Amino acid sequence: RKRARPPASAAADTRTPIRRHPDGERMHPRNVFAAANPDFAALAATHPRLLPYLVETKDGRRTIDFASWDATFELNRALLDACYGVKHWEVPRGHLCPPVANRANYVHWIEDLLALSRPASASASAAGPAVVGLDVGVGASCVYPLIGASLNGWRFVGIDVTDVAVAGARANAAGNPAIRHLIEIRDARTFRDSGTSEAEAANDTTQTQTQTQTRTNDSRAAAGSLLFPAILEHETFAFCVCNPPFFDSDRAAGARRRKNPGSDFGGSDAETSFPGGERAFTARLFQDSLALRGRVHWFTTMCGKKETVKHLRRALASRDARVAAVRTTVFRQGKTARWGVAWSFAERARFADAPVIMDFRRTTEENPEENCDAYNKAHLRAMAHKENLPVIRIDAEHIGIAQEEGMKLGEEHFNGLAAQVELVEEARVILIHNLAVEY
Repeated sequence: RKRARPPASAAADTRTPIRRHPDGERMHPRNVFAAANPDFAALAATHPRLLPYLVETKDGRRTIDFASWDATFELNRALLDACYGVKHWEVPRGHLCPPVANRANYVHWIEDLLALSRPASASASAAGPAVVGLDVGVGASCVYPLIGASLNGWRFVGIDVTDVAVAGARANAAGNPAIRHLIEIRDARTFRDSGTSEAEAANDTTQTQTQTQTRTNDSRAAAGSLLFPAILEHETFAFCVCNPPFFDSDRAAGARRRKNPGSDFGGSDAETSFPGGERAFTARLFQDSLALRGRVHWFTTMCGKKETVKHLRRALASRDARVAAVRTTVFRQGKTARWGVAWSFAERARFADAPVIMDFRRTTEENPEENCDAYNKAHLRAMAHKENLPVIRIDAEHIGIAQEEGMKLGEEHFNGLAAQVELVEEARVILIHNLAVEY
């Protein structure tokens, strides 16, 4: 294990979440909303449709009534225009109106994953139409393709299974001439076996490579697959994104939908419910990934429940799955937390160049049980004591600095790589950073 000290300009811990003023929301550092909340009054001045929804707080600040779906919609429409150049955006009233800042966090996380590892077909900058993403459940908002195409020039295939979602997504893509050629929307129920897809005709795209391909006839498509009905044989993607339905449609409607009195982002039953809920949906995505494997470089999904993350990670850790790399993150906005899980079957993802620090690896007030350091020491040393085995402590080898001096410095000087790691023969541990195995 080697620790190379970064240049002085990079010595600061860039992984520390940026806190937004004045709400203290932790955002991705490249998110345009990371430094400060939007100036609602200034935004309304350039987007008059937002004006009727402005309210004044006790301290004289201008904000909006987030409990109103109409106010939430107009705010996000204005933000998409002001920050990403999306000139046309419509969502059927009452349908899911995704918070743009949160969805931008997801897009920036995809950028981070592609910086670590990407398919050989992608450009060196991980930007441009050579990077193709798959949006599973694109929704009428089409928000991920709109942001991803606007920011990075990525090409997207968005799939969904309702008339409203497919029609709405196609209209939103077509309404933005600068990027509409980058977005294809497919109806997973009726996607044609050959020739030009419905989405190509609706979006006026000319992607000739898909015109002669045929949709896979894999038998898994008939067994409830999410992806196989809407992708072409031999079609490959740099990544997929997914915001799975949160509720279990097998439960009574009243038990499924408990309206948050503080906000209203809408959501139809088709958008928010699925048999078995979020856990069942992500399980199907995982099963599809086992069949597709390298055809999607990074499979990713957002999770609204921590329990879903645990079940998914347990499946990914299965020896039979043979997953090469797993990454996690947390998307925070206000008091709401969502989790991101990514996995890849590509060997190049297993040996990413930069050290990757697992989330939750230090003790925090919110997640003390998720501290990997504490877990390792407690379980590893308990096993060593029980089995009367020695604990092996390995020092990092330092580059560009004297070994003795380097051992005295904290991990913040080395991109989070610790000076020591403890191991016990046959003891399972959680690796908290990538290791270059040289022995």
